[in-house]
Amino acid sequence: NTFGMCWWALPLPPPPPLHRRDAARKQKQTQRRQQRTEHASIGRNKYPPRAVFPSSSSSSFQTVTEEVVVVDEKLTVHICRPKSEDAVIEYYIEKKQLDADPYWAALWPSARALSAHLAHMHFDDEEEATEHSHGGFSIRGKTVAELGCGLGLVGITLAKLGAKSVTLFDREPLCLECANRSAELNDVESIVKTEVLDWNAPADKNKLNNFDILVAADVLYERHAVEPVSEFCSNFVKANGGQVFIADPPLRAPQNRERFKKMMVEEKQTKLVSEKRKKHLLDEVLVLELMRL
Repeated sequence: NTFGMCWWALPLPPPPPLHRRDAARKQKQTQRRQQRTEHASIGRNKYPPRAVFPSSSSSSFQTVTEEVVVVDEKLTVHICRPKSEDAVIEYYIEKKQLDADPYWAALWPSARALSAHLAHMHFDDEEEATEHSHGGFSIRGKTVAELGCGLGLVGITLAKLGAKSVTLFDREPLCLECANRSAELNDVESIVKTEVLDWNAPADKNKLNNFDILVAADVLYERHAVEPVSEFCSNFVKANGGQVFIADPPLRAPQNRERFKKMMVEEKQTKLVSEKRKKHLLDEVLVLELMRL
């Protein structure tokens, strides 16, 4: 008699199928990302949804402009991004671009933290009126590359801080369209340019040793990316003082970060300058600073 049994003696229902559990896990991850975005942009999404994008597609999605406070009372950056990551996923599915990466559509903590870190270094350097503070960091007049730029927050931040030129590289053309709009919103479109780049492809020889500073956020989470990222970092940045800044969550794929550091120091004529933990809201981010020899 079932009603005469204790509740704890009843047989447990079978677990849901794997595909349902995976869907539930992805749904929770999406909810957490949305909570972070909402928390980070309270009172800052002052702009209504912008034009439908991309206009040439039957599966279009809206973009919004988010006002990102990089440094309180000193620096704000306006970023054009899709209103919904899900809409970007649906667009890729309709276009049968199943190998495309939709996660560029969010502003991730690593990009926010790296932008703030570099901006603070810049302002500290200017206040002390010397290029020898913080290891000689100065952005004014420098050429900058952002690898795997996504929405381009870090590169656009450096453009607003006085970089001579900023090139945003990513393999996803849609994110570069958003980055171009963001450059216009921040009046740095004459400084910022975008270029499609897949780091698994050979480097363009015209860009070798061409940049003073290279920045990248969330580029070491896959093992197979470590070698090509290290190759681009060492080849794109000028020898004798070129700087590289890489930001990632400290607990995500730490073995990849250690392998990256080892390759850069032992094989790429680069030294590790610093390794600092930075806090962004509820998230911790690790920032590596390296220098070409």
